[in-house]
Amino acid sequence: MKPRRRLSGGVALAAASILVGLAMCEAIIRIFDLGPEIHAVYRDNYRLSKNPALRYELVPGSKDEKSRINRDGMRDPERSEKKPPGSFRIAAMGDSITYGFGVSQSESWPAQLEQILNRADPGRRVQVLNFGVTGYDLSQSLENLRARALRYQPDLVIYQYCLNDPEKFSSEMESLLAELSRAQASYWEGAIHGSGWLGFSRLAALARYALHSAFAGGGGTRLPRADLQWHAIHQGSWADYYAKLHSDPESWRRIENGLLELETLTVEAGIPALLVTFPIFLDLDHYPLASVHDRVRGAARERSFAALDLLPAYTAQATSNLAVNALHPNARGHRLAARAIAAFLLEEGLLPLAPESAVDPDGL
Repeated sequence: MKPRRRLSGGVALAAASILVGLAMCEAIIRIFDLGPEIHAVYRDNYRLSKNPALRYELVPGSKDEKSRINRDGMRDPERSEKKPPGSFRIAAMGDSITYGFGVSQSESWPAQLEQILNRADPGRRVQVLNFGVTGYDLSQSLENLRARALRYQPDLVIYQYCLNDPEKFSSEMESLLAELSRAQASYWEGAIHGSGWLGFSRLAALARYALHSAFAGGGGTRLPRADLQWHAIHQGSWADYYAKLHSDPESWRRIENGLLELETLTVEAGIPALLVTFPIFLDLDHYPLASVHDRVRGAARERSFAALDLLPAYTAQATSNLAVNALHPNARGHRLAARAIAAFLLEEGLLPLAPESAVDPDGL
């Protein structure tokens, strides 16, 4: 019996030693951040994020036409985290529409909304902070709100909803990963975005990286997946595409869960929230997705925040040139949105402005 006991004791000691050694290796890898250097960027403004919920983010200080992305990764002027005394802050959350794809910083709806509101009541300073990032879905915007925007002490949160929000696909993320070798992409997904015990381990991710690099094809790049949304737009099947996104149980569940989380975050912070829905800029004179807008607005109203559908404002101007492409308004389209949002905020009492305050009908 003694030899057996000695053998079992030796096995246990060896197993414990291996576990301790692996734990030490894991700690060393994390402390010294060992692994391949990955600094892939898309159009010089985007980088992969170490925040697994964000996945990617804007690069602070990167060039943005005549301006730059600010030091906290926002397409916005530099802002202090501490709110100026007597000011009213609005956090504008969303994707490339809020970011202002296709227009300058000053032409985005958050920037134009700030100008309109400050002209409506010169006695109160209103700041509209632009936290929009192209390609972000609702879950990413919520993490952006939690990790970044709430630090700026907003008095109101405006979430911009696009009809592609139920999608999990991101062309920006695909483009960033396409810049990496297959081995680097595997490492990144495992080390930063993995799940489970092995998925959590940086040591396991580094081992996978070494194995992938050693075999043929590890140094090649992965091809980005096709964007089905733009395919549907170009093929003319876009109405069916967005209708299906909002009728698919799994996709719609993501939206309901996201709206519940938005409610939880804003209620806990004591901040009112407004959901603003933008249309697809196609066939506005005979728009086929009004029922989808109604469903989104209804879901928002089931929560504790207000909802504004911009479809009526845009259909009233359907004969005008309002957009850069099917998803993104041009400067005039952003101005129209800013004016409609400003009027709604004043009408609903979401801004502490003087009763005589009014929105200039000429916009900017």
